[in-house]
Parts: sequence; structure tokens; C-alpha cells
Amino acid sequence: MVQKFIGYRNGKPINAYKAIYLRDVTREISTAFCDAEIFDYPDSNIALPIFPKINSKGKGTAYYSYYNESPSELRIRNTEFMTGSDMTLTHQLFTQIFANLEEFDITFYANGKWQVVQLYVKSGTAEHYIRDPETGHYYFTDVYLELEGTYPYHYFYEWNGHLALEVKVSHGVNKVKKEDLNRLGIPVFEISFKETTVNRIESYQEETITEEFFEKLKQRYGRPFKEKTWTRSGKLLGKCRQMPEFEEKFNMIFYFEQQIEELENNIKDLNQKALDIQSENDSKHKEFEEQLIKEAQEFNSAIEKRKKQVVELENNAEFLVNQAENKKEEIENSYIDKAEELSQLYQIKKERDGFKNQSTMRYLKIKQRDNIIQSLNKRNIIQRILNTNAEGPSLEELKEEVTKFKN
Repeated sequence: MVQKFIGYRNGKPINAYKAIYLRDVTREISTAFCDAEIFDYPDSNIALPIFPKINSKGKGTAYYSYYNESPSELRIRNTEFMTGSDMTLTHQLFTQIFANLEEFDITFYANGKWQVVQLYVKSGTAEHYIRDPETGHYYFTDVYLELEGTYPYHYFYEWNGHLALEVKVSHGVNKVKKEDLNRLGIPVFEISFKETTVNRIESYQEETITEEFFEKLKQRYGRPFKEKTWTRSGKLLGKCRQMPEFEEKFNMIFYFEQQIEELENNIKDLNQKALDIQSENDSKHKEFEEQLIKEAQEFNSAIEKRKKQVVELENNAEFLVNQAENKKEEIENSYIDKAEELSQLYQIKKERDGFKNQSTMRYLKIKQRDNIIQSLNKRNIIQRILNTNAEGPSLEELKEEVTKFKN
């Protein structure tokens, strides 16, 4: 038999832990069949009284049980309404989490792409029952959400302002339930979890799960949805019938959103073109900057080269000037030396000319004497007796003769 975790008190859902607290701590409710305040369904036409129990096996969560006073055929009937529903700890945990979220995101694949829908919840009910007025059959839904709004907006009107969540643990929603709920205008969103997550949560079933521990699990696994660090992915099962009161607004808003999407796509295209142009301009600007930098570097390099050349020219000029000055000094020193040499040569020449003149005079005198001697030797007897000189050249004649000899 499927164990119920949610009952209804005054038409409002109450979990088994809360009922035990009201019974055992605050004494607000009684366990007597005649004073029963908690029922298995909110519909008074089929509701049967139930009472909360701690799992007698020392494992798992608290749950509700039927009174023996209730007719067995009615208990079987109501239990059959829940046939096919998961009642694992994972199922109980996440139905409580999703029923108490004020807003969260779901994602599913539709119309050729992944859709992300933000849900704004007016109220959520765990283990909710829906009666098919045509067949009189009751359908058990894990979580029933009355929506305040959605984003994109058109989903609120497409889903007729509500959404049924089915938490898939061991098996999915059967075809009849899905089709009947869609026919009633109730969209069905099936949520599944990783096997590792399910196994980890179900492992806690091996020990008694207190209300405090159950609340800790709710906080732990519910916090990512409240903080919107998790987006719940799943499947939207079929397409629900749209109610007439929502159809006109849906068409208007859907068309409006399509226009917005088209405008946003145009804006994206324009922005992309602007980015491309900006990128191209940036690229050209960068190339221009690189060219300027390159030219500036080349110019600076040429300036540095010119500076080096100027320095080399200055150094060479300074070297040449120093060399010229040294040469000038050398020439000047050489001029002085040459002047002294010329002076010495002049003095030597002068002395030589003096010696030459002296030599010439001596030569002339010697020549004159030789001439005199020759003249004496050439005298005849009479001249010798008379002691007269034979004619010979005078000194001036001798000088002329010497001069001719030199020339």
C-alpha cells in the first residue's frame, strides 16, 4: 500500500510531521476517529479521515494511515487514486521543496531549442488531486502550482495560469493521466534526477527520519533553487488545451514577444555588425598605431644613428683638428729647426765664402809671387844688371783670370 505523507486539515495540506506535532506536543488534534480533523483528500465527497504515524520499522519518514473504522472498500478506492505514484523519500522531499518555492526556473526542449522559463508562484500544493468532471476520476499530482506569472510572459497564458509538476523517481507519468490532464487544460512538467542523487537521498531511508532531519534535507536541496544556482530541467509532456479566457491574451502577448524577439535579434545583429566594424576599425587603428610606432622607432633609430654619426664626425673633426694642430706644431717646430739650420748654413756659407776669399787672395798672392818669380827668371842679363822686373800681370788681371776660371 502506498504511504501518504500529505493530509488535509480544513482543506489545507499538512504533512505527517506537522500532524504529529499538533497531536503530541500542542494537543490541538485528537486521534479519535469521531474527532478526526485530517483527511486524505480535500474533496469532501471522497475524503476519508487519516491519522499520522511514526514508521514502526524504525526506518523512513512519518506517514498517514487510515482508521479501521473507515469501510475497507472506500480505503481501497482512495488508495487506488494514488496507484502509479512514487512515494520514495526523494519524491516526498522534492514535492515539499517545489510546493514551497515562490519562484524558480525550469528548462525544457521545445520548438527546436532549449527553453528557459522563470516561474512566479502564487501558491503551491504537494500531493494535489484533480477531478476529471467528465469521468469523475481523480488524478494525483505531485505538485500543483497556481502561477502568478512567467517569463517569457506567454507561458502563463499558454498554461492557463497553472502547472502540474511530476517528480520522476522510479517511473514516469502514464499516457492516460498525461492526456487527461492536458485535456483539462493542465500542463504537465516531468522532473527527473540523477541516479547518484536519488541513491544518496534514498540511503537515508535505512534509519528513522525525524522532522528535524527532514527539514535539514529540504533546506539543503532546496537552497540552490531559492538562490537560483540550479535550473530544473525536465520534459513538458504534451500540449495542454488552452482555455478560452486565456487564448486572446496569449495570442496578443505571444505576438508581442515574437516582435520583441525579432527586434532583439535585429539589435543583436546590429550590435554584432557594430562590433565587427569596431573590431575592423580597432584592427586598422591598431595597424595604424603599429605603423606609427614602427615609423617613430625607425625615425628615432635614424636620429640615434645621426647622433652617432655627428658624434663620430665631431670626434673625427676633433681628431683632425688635434692632428692639424700637432702637424702645425710639428711644422712650426720644424720651421724653427730649419731656420736654425739655415742660419747655421748661412753662417757656414759666410765662413766658407770668407775662407774662399782668403783662399783666393792667398792663391792670387801665390800666383803673383809665382809670376814674379817667373818674371825674374825670364830677365835677361841687362835686366838683371839693371835690376828691373820683367812685365807680368797685375793683381787685378789675376783676379779677372780667377773669375773666368771659376765661371
